Amino acid sequence: MSIIHSLLTATNFRNPFLRNLIPSIGLAFGIQAAVAVPSILGQTERFYDLSGSLTYLSCTALSLYLPVLRARSAAALVDAPKPGWPSLASALNGTAGPYGFNWRQVFLSAAVSLWAARLGSYLFMRILGDGKDSRFEEIRKSPPKFAVAFFAQAVWVSLCLLPVLSINSLPPATFAALGGFVSITDLLGVLLYVGGLGFEITADRQKSKWSQEKKEKKHDEDFLTRGLWSKSRHPNYFGESTLWTGIATVAAGVLASNAGVAGMGLAGGLAGKGLALLSAGISPAFVTFLLFKVSGIPLSEKKYDKKYGDRKDYQKWKKETPISIITSILDIKYQLPIRPTPHLWPYLQLSRILTFQLAYTSSTDLFFSTALLYQFRVLERLWGSRKYASFVAVIFAVNVLLLPFLTVFLKGLTFGLWNYLPAGLTAIVFAALSIWSDEVPRLYRYKILTGKIPLATATEQNDSTTAGGGGGGGNTRTAAQQQSQTDLPGITLSDKSTTYLLATQLALCQFPYQLIPALVGWALGSAWIGELLPGGLSRWRVPAWVVGESPKSKERGQYEGLRRRLEEEGSSADGMRNVSDRVAERQDTARRGFGRQIASYFTGS
Repeated sequence: MSIIHSLLTATNFRNPFLRNLIPSIGLAFGIQAAVAVPSILGQTERFYDLSGSLTYLSCTALSLYLPVLRARSAAALVDAPKPGWPSLASALNGTAGPYGFNWRQVFLSAAVSLWAARLGSYLFMRILGDGKDSRFEEIRKSPPKFAVAFFAQAVWVSLCLLPVLSINSLPPATFAALGGFVSITDLLGVLLYVGGLGFEITADRQKSKWSQEKKEKKHDEDFLTRGLWSKSRHPNYFGESTLWTGIATVAAGVLASNAGVAGMGLAGGLAGKGLALLSAGISPAFVTFLLFKVSGIPLSEKKYDKKYGDRKDYQKWKKETPISIITSILDIKYQLPIRPTPHLWPYLQLSRILTFQLAYTSSTDLFFSTALLYQFRVLERLWGSRKYASFVAVIFAVNVLLLPFLTVFLKGLTFGLWNYLPAGLTAIVFAALSIWSDEVPRLYRYKILTGKIPLATATEQNDSTTAGGGGGGGNTRTAAQQQSQTDLPGITLSDKSTTYLLATQLALCQFPYQLIPALVGWALGSAWIGELLPGGLSRWRVPAWVVGESPKSKERGQYEGLRRRLEEEGSSADGMRNVSDRVAERQDTARRGFGRQIASYFTGS
């Protein structure tokens, strides 16, 4: 019996995930131990990074081909025909067979291999040129510390590869149960990987070019401040963290499914899904922690602080350049508000017209708008997701041109005093508020008394209570008694008053500039529900697939037609009020002045 067969037999666990995981991790520690011994004896770190890349490549290949390797080994013991080695192309043409690959297995394995080969060759060529690595200056001469470094690298490889090892442990039946479609997690993961890898490659090339130019005396700069390095002090680390997030995203989409949980040999339910997601998510979390808190940024920052910490130009660069590209991206909040001068002219930053509604720049605005949108969730229940999404899309699109135009107009009208349009979705919030105030009826009203109750009224209430408890006369209140309670001094409110108060506070934030989006949003909401917008925008609907709806069946089409007819007749979507109630309310509103109409929203009258 060969050594390989003995190892395969010893690691032939019942759980398919462990059958793949244990041998791969064992190989990682074995390679690191084999490279650590001569490196420690020779006190050289020249092959440290290269051995890490070799470990990634070896463990990935082993996890991919381990199932067929076990099958061939078992067939050799009984002199049975050995199964052939599956080709990587079989994952694309659908001829995978019992030991074949799914395209996700091939992609993730190739993604890791490409990253490892590129990074390993880059770091190996760099150390050949520099002759040493500054990270090992203090541990190179200490065998225990140097051994720990190789041990840590084996742990690094094992944890980073965990999503790939997990998905490579799944049998072909798991992927067959998922179907052949490409999911959202697949697309998102691929995009994150490609973007992260491109970011890391670009940052490394910019640094290599800068170092080469410095050796050639083309500049005398001591630290890199060009390209991506002007946006972040460590853009390469951001790229690496992003690409591992992409790999984990593709793996999580499969592992968290019911078929994936079963394929890993885990128990069903939340516990199984949680373990499956943990096996995918631990990789980017560990990489990010390692780079930002342990060996990446801390060591680099410590070295540069010690070398240039007393220089003012270094202090200025460190203060103005964020440590991570994430911090630089978060600075986008300064790119959202619009000042006609100078943003629109003379800088021509027209992109602000498309982005100013995407996010708030004030936590106060964010708090009030979030509370209001939570109240308006009832609109989606009344209308359905498709109509609600259409409403938001239309209001957003109209505001792209309308609000900047009004801001420019007011700037001219006020001779340059009104020169600011706050960022945020205030207009959309108030558009929803105008519809919510009309579509959702109040449930109750109450009064907060501001004075003492007259003695006569209190006596009447006691008499009414006594009469009601004596002989079942609970409804014996006279009209005069009810009128006397209505005339009590106080403030009448309703269950909707709190919502209107939150909206008022939102409109008064960043006073007076927030008033324009609020008023415009209210007007647009009223125009949308009244079908007064041009071009039939009120009847336009987003495609059904946008909100995850399947194509309408015949029955659903009939239901939608009935609901549209009800809406045309003046009924609310939930049927809670009839046509006569609405007409009477609108006639009563028309008789009141504008001030009384606004006050009525708060008082509930």
